Amino acid sequence: MSDRIYKSRTEKVVDGVCGGLAEYFGVDPVLVRAAFVVVTLIWGAGLLVYIALMIIMPTRDSAGTPSETMQRTIDDLSQEAQQKAKDVADALRASSQRRRNAFAIVLIVAGALLLAGHVGAFTVFTFFIVAPVLLMGLGIAVLLGVFQPPVR
Repeated sequence: MSDRIYKSRTEKVVDGVCGGLAEYFGVDPVLVRAAFVVVTLIWGAGLLVYIALMIIMPTRDSAGTPSETMQRTIDDLSQEAQQKAKDVADALRASSQRRRNAFAIVLIVAGALLLAGHVGAFTVFTFFIVAPVLLMGLGIAVLLGVFQPPVR
């Protein structure tokens, strides 16, 4: 039960008067509406009271009660924090991917340079040929994402 009576923004059929009274007294809005109908049918005054309350009762501003405003603020901050955490995680993943790609390119270029220095007319299948080719293969594998870090 709140300390003031407001027209309801959520439980309204015509103007929120019955919904606001129901929220204030902590009862079902249908019971308040039924009471207005009964009073209107029996004494004829229910409609006049409803119209008077439509004019007199204030509408709850968009901010709501302090507790509702606080809850919305907490929810908004929570969603903001979750979004920022996701953005930071995405940025770290992208940064990690860029470092991995740069490392792969360095491996490929180093292997190509080493291979170019040992290729000649009388090239023999030796360690000086196999090692650069393996180095380039490792770089290509890293670039293609064969070695992925575990997902957390």
